[in-house]
Amino acid sequence: AVTKTNWSMEWEQNLLDHSGRLERAIEAFRPALKLFCQTIGLQCEDGSIDHFRQLQKLAVTLVETADQDYRTVFDDQLDKLPEYLKRLDDSIVTFDAAASACGATFDDDKLRQIQVDQLEHDWKQAGESYWPISLLRKRAVIKSLQSCAKFGVVNPESDFDSIRVMQRELRKIDANPLASRSHFWKHRHSATAELGKYFDRCRTLLDLIKSVGTPQGRTHSQFDSLRETIMPFLCSCSTNDAVYETAKEFANSYESFDTVVGRFEHLAGGRVADPASRQSLVDGSEMARRIQAGRTCLQRWTAWQSVRQHGCMLGLEPIVAAVESGEIPVDAIAERFRLAYVRWWLPRAIDHDDVLREFQRFKHEAIVRQFVDQDVAARASASDRVRKTVAHRLPPQHEVPRKSELGMLRHQIGLKRPSKSIRELVAMMPEHFASLAPCLLMSPLSIAQYLPADQPPFDVVIFDEASQITTWDAIGAIARARQTIIVGDPKQLPPTNFFGKSDDDQDDEELEDYERDLESILDEAKASGLPTLQLNWHYRSRHESLIAFSNQHYYDNQLVTFPSPKTTDNAVSFRYLPDSKYDRGKTRTNLIEAQAIVAESIARMKEWLRLPEESRKTLGVVTFNSQQQTLIQDLFDAAQRDDPTLEWYFSDDRIEPTVVKNLENVQGDERDLMMFSITFGPDESGKVPLTFGALNRDGGERRLNVAVTRAREELLVFSSFSSEQLNVERSRSRGVADLKQFLAFAEKSSYEFTNSVNANLHEQSSAILLESAVAARLEERGWEVVQRVGVSGFRIPLAVRHPNDGEAYLAGIECDGATYRGSATARDRDKTRQVVLENLGWKILRVWSRDWWYDPDGAAERLDGELRSLIQTTGG
Repeated sequence: AVTKTNWSMEWEQNLLDHSGRLERAIEAFRPALKLFCQTIGLQCEDGSIDHFRQLQKLAVTLVETADQDYRTVFDDQLDKLPEYLKRLDDSIVTFDAAASACGATFDDDKLRQIQVDQLEHDWKQAGESYWPISLLRKRAVIKSLQSCAKFGVVNPESDFDSIRVMQRELRKIDANPLASRSHFWKHRHSATAELGKYFDRCRTLLDLIKSVGTPQGRTHSQFDSLRETIMPFLCSCSTNDAVYETAKEFANSYESFDTVVGRFEHLAGGRVADPASRQSLVDGSEMARRIQAGRTCLQRWTAWQSVRQHGCMLGLEPIVAAVESGEIPVDAIAERFRLAYVRWWLPRAIDHDDVLREFQRFKHEAIVRQFVDQDVAARASASDRVRKTVAHRLPPQHEVPRKSELGMLRHQIGLKRPSKSIRELVAMMPEHFASLAPCLLMSPLSIAQYLPADQPPFDVVIFDEASQITTWDAIGAIARARQTIIVGDPKQLPPTNFFGKSDDDQDDEELEDYERDLESILDEAKASGLPTLQLNWHYRSRHESLIAFSNQHYYDNQLVTFPSPKTTDNAVSFRYLPDSKYDRGKTRTNLIEAQAIVAESIARMKEWLRLPEESRKTLGVVTFNSQQQTLIQDLFDAAQRDDPTLEWYFSDDRIEPTVVKNLENVQGDERDLMMFSITFGPDESGKVPLTFGALNRDGGERRLNVAVTRAREELLVFSSFSSEQLNVERSRSRGVADLKQFLAFAEKSSYEFTNSVNANLHEQSSAILLESAVAARLEERGWEVVQRVGVSGFRIPLAVRHPNDGEAYLAGIECDGATYRGSATARDRDKTRQVVLENLGWKILRVWSRDWWYDPDGAAERLDGELRSLIQTTGG
């Protein structure tokens, strides 16, 4: 295989050349292999590279041993021959040592005949006899012993022990099993060192024969066939034999083949064939052909080898192997690696972290409940504490001196007609005014009108709806505080300026751009580089479709919105009134559209009147101009005269009475149901003029943004034309272009929009393993689960459809994943977000990853039980 990691044109050409040589070398090697194997009785036309190497060693060994008898290779006791040789060598050494101690040299046969015990007995008796008898007897013993010697002079005093040792060793040598191997046996004159080498060669040759007879991975042995064929050659001691000739030819052929293989493998960086392959010649030829056919892939292949080797160095061999086998798709490598790594890492992380190791769901949830309860209690007591603190700063009324600041205030209160203005009263209380009224709710104009310029500064002044406050109006308020917080939405209405003079109309054309006033104090603050915080949570809309258009077109989808627990979202709807006409020249109203809005409103109001007061919805209308606003208000007045029960909705006693506003003054208002009167319509020719009043001005899109985001639960859009009738190519106004897109959005229904967005995100979120695992377990238990419900940055991780109500979710399931972890504070994580969702109607269940990881079946059973309890609770 090619495993090189560095590619070059030169290397590629060399590899192609050597692959061709390899293919030719394989074809040249096949006949020699086949002939040699047939000659030695082996059935083999292919095999592994290691098998060929063993065959080559066998061939070389057969050639080297051709001139010597090697029948011992197949000796049944070959394994014991070295032991026999050791015993022979020990006997020879002992015999030679004893012979060296003798004064004479004995022939082996004569040595065997010596009656050493008798002669030694006679020698002892001679020594005990009297002279000359002792002398005569000793001479007789010496004469008898000397007759057996070949050379030298015997010395009975010292030779008897040596002769006895030599006789014993001769008996051992005679009995040695090697004596039966006549082709190399030379008794005590055998060359034991050479015999040892001979036996080693026999052992090596036998191992080679066994190895080639039973290649690795095969159970059938051809050893008997090899022995039958090779044995005659081993006994012949001749080079004039077919085995010798074919072995020599095979050894030479293999040397050429091995040289080509070695050069190719050095160039390719890998083996010609897998070591376990039994057809390496076929594999090698096939690889050579693939290399030549796939020349254009070599550069990419070396790049993969680089990645592969790096992965193996990092310990990723299992993943590399799975990728190469096709078990892991290429586009899933990162995901599978993360999964494997997390499975390895997570137990270690838990063991080394006390919090994770000791985590138990019921304990953690008890802590969360305790925190929420304490937070609610703290917030509830905060207002009482503020009131008590303020009251504590003031003396009791009966202790207030008449001429003190508070005394003069008490005096003015007691007068039927106070003699001092509010501004004068404030000026008279420089010390106690802040204690008496630490927090004031005022407009910039009221501040200038009622607060003296030398009034002690407040700690902080907060501007709300700052996009509608001009810089010159705000300066006076800013000057009266040590700090200021400016809150506003630059995407909403700028200050109303129907009759004022803009910078563009200034007579002084010499002002630089940076010297010109911006529209609002909010714009000035942003342009000045003051620290800015983005408030992205959107609470008003109880259905995401109510804010989806603005979020996409004006806020770059940065608003965090919260989904409704309804499976269908039709909160934005379009009412097309083709018969309605806009009176462009006279009243500048659209009567039919106004009548339709009032009729729809009255129908809703009468339906809501059947409900308890606290359950009744609130309603508002927004129009494109003040004339349409007045017309609709007049129609409402007439309806109240006809049906006085409707007055309840318009009463000033209501916190949110029914209102009718236009684009310029609707900011700040919100109602459950808003009706949007487009007002303008086609001319007599059926074309829609591109004049929409304030919408055509610079910033007109900001007015549209305000108008379409006033509804909490439902927005009805009334129009005498459709989006297709509005040709915006003739207008450069962004407001007009956005109006066309908004009408299209309302026409297609928010349901279609939200589901398309949700589907796209669902595809992207399939890798969220915990949520997918939880969903799978619940689906196994029969629940229908939807993942990642919502259209903004915040999603309900899992939502379970109500089995008895196809238009509602039974519950949402939150996991402690990225959204939970990304919350800045414990209040956001464990209270605020859940409170918002519960206010929308969600029932929220939780899954803790540590709990799920340790016992997924138990956690799934718990969720299943909680969901079934919810069905009973909700009356399903």
